[in-house]
Parts: sequence; structure tokens; C-alpha cells
Amino acid sequence: MSEQPPDLSQLDPTHRAVYDRLRRIEGQVRGLQKMVTDGRGCNEVLTQLSAVMSATKRVASLVAYCSMSERVTDAVREGKDPDAAVADLLDLLARLP
Repeated sequence: MSEQPPDLSQLDPTHRAVYDRLRRIEGQVRGLQKMVTDGRGCNEVLTQLSAVMSATKRVASLVAYCSMSERVTDAVREGKDPDAAVADLLDLLARLP
């Protein structure tokens, strides 16, 4: 049984960009798996791993920007301190490698 593709028409542009980047990373990881099963050299694999790591960092930055915007906007709308929302996000970001 094949999986139905998700309906992306309802995604806002930022979420769509995150989704598209994650799909690209998924393809890179599948390529890495093939490289390993094909017996490719460690240097080649490491080069591609570096590309995947860089891509995931860029996605994390985009998600962090989105989260920051949402948190600060919500805090202002609710009459809360936006600095607290920023501090919460910084705590979350500190957990990223």
C-alpha cells in the first residue's frame, strides 16, 4: 500500500520552505545510504555528511526564525513580555548541536 502525498496547498510559505528543504535532505540521506552500500570512500561519505549537516542547520535557523516571530507576536498580542518568549526560544536553541 503506497502512502498518499500530503496536501501542501494549505501550508504558508515558511512551512512550505521547511518542508521542501527537509525533502531535499531526505534525498541527500538516501544518497548517503547508497554511497555506503556501494562501498564509496570515507572521504566522499564525509563530504556528503557535511552537506547534510549544513542543510539541517539552515532548516533549524529557518524554523528558529519562524518560532521567534510567532512567540514574540503571540506575547505582544496577549500582553505578555516578549523578552520572556525570546528567552524561551534561546533555551530551546541551546539544545541544538
